[in-house]
Amino acid sequence: MFPQFNSPNPQPRYRAMQGAAFLLMVLLLLGCGVRAVAQAPSPDDIAMRNRAFLLCKQTNYAEALPLLEKLAVAHPSDFVILEALGSALVGTSTDSPDPAVRKQVILRARSVFLRAKELGDKSDYLATELEQLPVDGELTPFSVRKEVDEAMREGETAFGHSNFPAALAAYQRALQLDPKTYAAALFTGDIYFRMNQMDKAGDWFAKAIAINPDRETAYRYWGDALLKDGKMAEAKAKFIEAVVK
Repeated sequence: MFPQFNSPNPQPRYRAMQGAAFLLMVLLLLGCGVRAVAQAPSPDDIAMRNRAFLLCKQTNYAEALPLLEKLAVAHPSDFVILEALGSALVGTSTDSPDPAVRKQVILRARSVFLRAKELGDKSDYLATELEQLPVDGELTPFSVRKEVDEAMREGETAFGHSNFPAALAAYQRALQLDPKTYAAALFTGDIYFRMNQMDKAGDWFAKAIAINPDRETAYRYWGDALLKDGKMAEAKAKFIEAVVK
């Protein structure tokens, strides 16, 4: 759901549940969750499933991951669980400082998504993740500058643990090192979106657009923020701008 960027820094945003797309994901989870629960009405499974999905919604992938691992073992044919597991793997892929470990996590996430597809998952979210996740597991650096890339990875790791203050600090450090780091401005806005501070989110999406007006993601994220804030006309305008980019 995070398209590749046509720029010298084409790092896609592998965040599983963003804005309007997340609302669609919730509906999918709830709809399929009812069917799965009816097949296996274990109170423990129901509680674990609900907890795991809530943690994913809160972008706390680190805590969601072990729960989803257990659920996937118990219900290997439940593509909703597998889709959530793939999301959690992607969300924690930056936890390790070792590029080889990160690569293996991405490869496993892709494998889990493919299995979900085989089982009948036809969601747009899944299709986009499979399109965007690198087949070889090699994530494109956020920046050619090592210190900028490290700051961004630190921010992504903090985000995956729902540590928003640490994530904000890391993204701001990346911007101080290189004020043209589009992803740092974009992700800062995304943090404020998660914190329901839509005006601040919009300010940062605007800064991302100022850095590179030819990339569509900030327009789309800004549209999500405006939509969530009840500003329908303004949101529509941003979504249109995103499409024409």
